[in-house]
Amino acid sequence: MQEFDRPSAPEPGVSHRRVDTPTAGSIKIKVLRRAGDEIGTPLDVEGHRGIPSGVPEQPFSVQLGFSGGANRLEGLDTPHEPVAIENFTEQVSIVGPDAVMWNGTMIHDIGAVVGKNPDGSYRIASSSGVRFPQRFYHEANRRGFARHTVGEVLAEDAALTAMGVAKDPHQYYTKGAYRREDFLTVPASLILMNDKETQGPKIENNIRERIRNSEVRLPGDVKILSTSTQGLKNAAINNVLTMINASSATVESYDGTTPADSRQIMSLNDGFQTAYSRIETIHRDLRVPRTPGDVTLSIQSCLIPVVLDAELRFFDAATVLIEKINEDGSPSYYSSVSAGTEFPAEYVRLAVLEDVTTGKKMKEMLNFDPADPQKSLYNVSRQVLLEEAVFIASAQMQSGLEIS
Repeated sequence: MQEFDRPSAPEPGVSHRRVDTPTAGSIKIKVLRRAGDEIGTPLDVEGHRGIPSGVPEQPFSVQLGFSGGANRLEGLDTPHEPVAIENFTEQVSIVGPDAVMWNGTMIHDIGAVVGKNPDGSYRIASSSGVRFPQRFYHEANRRGFARHTVGEVLAEDAALTAMGVAKDPHQYYTKGAYRREDFLTVPASLILMNDKETQGPKIENNIRERIRNSEVRLPGDVKILSTSTQGLKNAAINNVLTMINASSATVESYDGTTPADSRQIMSLNDGFQTAYSRIETIHRDLRVPRTPGDVTLSIQSCLIPVVLDAELRFFDAATVLIEKINEDGSPSYYSSVSAGTEFPAEYVRLAVLEDVTTGKKMKEMLNFDPADPQKSLYNVSRQVLLEEAVFIASAQMQSGLEIS
């Protein structure tokens, strides 16, 4: 990750750091300004209209989301710091016994943030993901993603319009906990970071403050089954419970859910499939009964490849899948994706060649904590990014909405 060099004093006539973005959209400009404020570096942000993304109006994959942002930056002629924000949807399909019952298909809305360095290289980050009902995605697809977006279809929904959230459905599907700009602020902050020692802790504090200030609450007697015994993942779960005043809930961790073929997972689809398989392992192989009211929570780390300007890049994210057993014994599923941080490509390539995780390779070569490379790279703990994703999935569960 290359950082911008900043003068110790403002340039003449300029009070703030200047950022240009290839859009005039008010939300994205607001996100960049807010991200600057939250990390302590106020920004002058100017939007530019009419710069094409070179991808469908609705990007429907990770690659298209980041390519759209990078393409817009290529068309932005500016002497100032360029940053682009591009939303995309990602469809994942899960195969399994219960997946057949609920169709096993989930749609997540995610933000891609791309910054361009002075040498022309890119730096990337992604937002946490919120799950939307499939019908909006399929209707936009029917109209044609080339010209129509999921957001456009959502904005037409009568029920969302009546509630005043049609233009910002993110807050509706998280029980008011997260607005669209909240999702985008974290990756924008990571891209704008130029002093990780002071700004990393601010990003962590801002995430936790949003969780604490939410109105999301879980029943105190809820029992959560965790598919991992890894300390960092369970620390994220327990910390979220504490922040939403559900510290009396019980968390049971289960070993033995890791697939026998536990290679580096390289897609969100495989991440959700593995998360679901871990849940099935608890109930099928470990013979833990599905009891009404119980919640099983599965977190799976993924490393996602993206090609920008003919260069292969990678960002680390995690899938979060919650299974809740209803009173009639049927399962409901809720999900999210954690904010994604870029990892150095050279260590990822070595890890893939040696068939080990990137965390282990960076431990070997850089002495990073293999469970939390983000802390060394960005001074932002993976645990905190997991807390945000666990919270978002929990907020969807607590909303009572059946998102399918």
